Amino acid sequence: EISAPNFPNVIKDPDAPDKNKYTLGRLSFNIFQPKNLVCTLEGVTNTVAICKEEKEDSSDDVSSTYTYDVLQDLTVHTDKGDVPATLLVNGKCYPDVTKKNRVTAVFTAGELRRGKEVNQDPQMRQIWEDTFHEAYTNAEKERGYVSAFGMWLMKLAFKLTLPTDESDSESCTRYEMKRAPKGYLDILYVDEDLRITRGNRG
Repeated sequence: EISAPNFPNVIKDPDAPDKNKYTLGRLSFNIFQPKNLVCTLEGVTNTVAICKEEKEDSSDDVSSTYTYDVLQDLTVHTDKGDVPATLLVNGKCYPDVTKKNRVTAVFTAGELRRGKEVNQDPQMRQIWEDTFHEAYTNAEKERGYVSAFGMWLMKLAFKLTLPTDESDSESCTRYEMKRAPKGYLDILYVDEDLRITRGNRG
């Protein structure tokens, strides 16, 4: 588990000062819809492991590339009630040959999934379906010229495949980036129980 990120545009709740709230758009680069949904960030888990394909394909150094997946547990707030969700960002990282203790990080895909409780509770499931039904179709209709142009540039620059109402399942929506932007993490301290890093955005 890692400390929750302190993104800009945080929504502070006086009744829960230790919890950070953001819009769904702020958490997902305005990719997941409806982007104005307010979500409480309940916890963040970061999984780092040797890439399976790297291990299978390489005959010598199998430890050069690692998965760098970030799982965010959310509570989605709607007019009809709250529902749990998870936002998974898939990434990879590998050592930076130009600087010691630095790794390059690349995020290639993301998934928004409904929480397990939603599948077990008919009322929560109905809230989920009402909230996300035709969310991407409606977003396209409401998108202005500037926003549409910006999204077109993102799709072109990053070879971005956006989620749609037609292509995604009831329980999961997903995007992919074939030409993902790169960042980096400086490893400030690491032991068996603790890892402290500083990214290129602070």
